[in-house]
Amino acid sequence: LPLNIFAGKLLCGTCKSPIRVIGGKRSYRSLMCASAHANAGCKEGRFGYASVEERVLASLKDNVAAILKK
Repeated sequence: LPLNIFAGKLLCGTCKSPIRVIGGKRSYRSLMCASAHANAGCKEGRFGYASVEERVLASLKDNVAAILKK
């Protein structure tokens, strides 16, 4: 998989700024609102990259399986 499968695809639900990856090593990376990271007004926190990636990929797998059953 690419380093960041979410690149250019996620926006903050609060302020609509892009979501960026924080941290370098895969096990320590987080996703965070770019505005919050720059202390530019948004107060959203960080989300563990691996956890979000796992949930998104599981959801995609379930949705594809449901489509293929039709």
